[in-house]
Amino acid sequence: MKTGNLNQIILIIAVILVCVWMVMKYMQGRKLRENYKMSKDDLLDYVKKEKLVPLEVMTRTEQLTDDVDVIQSAYSLAKSGKRTELVKLVEGMGQEKKKKVESLKKFLN
Repeated sequence: MKTGNLNQIILIIAVILVCVWMVMKYMQGRKLRENYKMSKDDLLDYVKKEKLVPLEVMTRTEQLTDDVDVIQSAYSLAKSGKRTELVKLVEGMGQEKKKKVESLKKFLN
């Protein structure tokens, strides 16, 4: 086997491995987005229909965001029984990230 053929074979294998890796990363990101959406929908259903347990609301909110202010707000709203404000807070959770990304895109352009 010539050196050129060996280099081509190694290159083809490397390209295939990179393609497989990219597909796996895409599927992993897709799964994370689906899990986030399901968790958010579950939290909304819980807030709208169930008896509000502040610790449960805080735990479920913690699974969706790392923002301590949002988690504390959800806990205090659940503790005070303000269901409509809590629903608005949960529904708007993904909006802050979208706004930050959009402002960053505008800044970079």
